[in-house]
Amino acid sequence: MSTNSNSNSNSSASAIANSAPLELVINKIYATGNNDFIEIYNPTDYAIDLAEAGIRLEKSKTAEDPGLMIRIGNLKDGSFPGGTVIGAKSYYLIVRDDASPYHLNLADAIATRSEFNFTGNGYIIYLGKGSISSSADTDIILSLIHI
Repeated sequence: MSTNSNSNSNSSASAIANSAPLELVINKIYATGNNDFIEIYNPTDYAIDLAEAGIRLEKSKTAEDPGLMIRIGNLKDGSFPGGTVIGAKSYYLIVRDDASPYHLNLADAIATRSEFNFTGNGYIIYLGKGSISSSADTDIILSLIHI
């Protein structure tokens, strides 16, 4: 469930996100067909504007160059009914655009790229602050193996 307490971008969140290292966690991955979702958690004491920070999710199964799933705030990749700011100690829920109405109503972001899915298993999910070109890329904040 999304508990994003600050759904609009604001200058204080932006200023903080630019001055402090990004600490974000992939809290949950749910892969059951159309209701696939990823939940991001912000463990810090300040809000972070995910769009301004350039946050994106990418995935890979075997290739070294991961494929793009969503860039937060980019309207080519989805819609953002909950805004792009993740509040302090809050969650940010990203769901597929063909998810059930229940999941869509909870979503902070609705991914429209066909790559936002989990067919099979063995994916590595990357949470990054820019384009990710390899598993050693310095833009990676966190990587997680989805079994």
